[in-house]
Amino acid sequence: MNKKENQLIVEINGKKFYPSDERKLLQILLNKEYYKRNQFAEIWISTNKEDSPSICTLINNERASLMYLRFIGDAGYSARDQIQNDNVMIEFYLNNGQLDKYNITQTIPISDALNALEYFYTNQDMDPRIIWQDDSK
Repeated sequence: MNKKENQLIVEINGKKFYPSDERKLLQILLNKEYYKRNQFAEIWISTNKEDSPSICTLINNERASLMYLRFIGDAGYSARDQIQNDNVMIEFYLNNGQLDKYNITQTIPISDALNALEYFYTNQDMDPRIIWQDDSK
C-alpha cells in the first residue's frame, strides 16, 4: 500500500496498520476477541509528520490510560475519570516491556478510550466527551 505522508497510522503493540477508512479502523480497534485474549495493549494513532497530533492509549482489561499529543515532544493532555476511590493503582505494560502504574483517576473505561481513538481518526483532535488534563501545567 502506498503510504501517503498525511495518512493515519494505527500501531497496536508494535504492529502497524494503515486503515483506508473509518470502517476498517473500527474493525481493528473493536476486535473484542483481541482484548479477551490480551490483557494489555498499547495503541497509537499518528501520521508520518512530526508536527501532527497523535493519540495513545494503554489498556489493561477494562481500564485505559489515554494521552493526546499535539506534536512530538509535547507534554500533551491525559484523560481523567471522576472516580472517588483514588487509592487504586492500575498497571500498564508498554510495547517495550516497561511497566507503568497509574492511579485509577488517571484512567477511563476502555470503551471511552476506543471511542476517543475513533474520534481522533476522524477529526485529528481531542474527543470533547473526555475530561482532559493539560499535562504541561
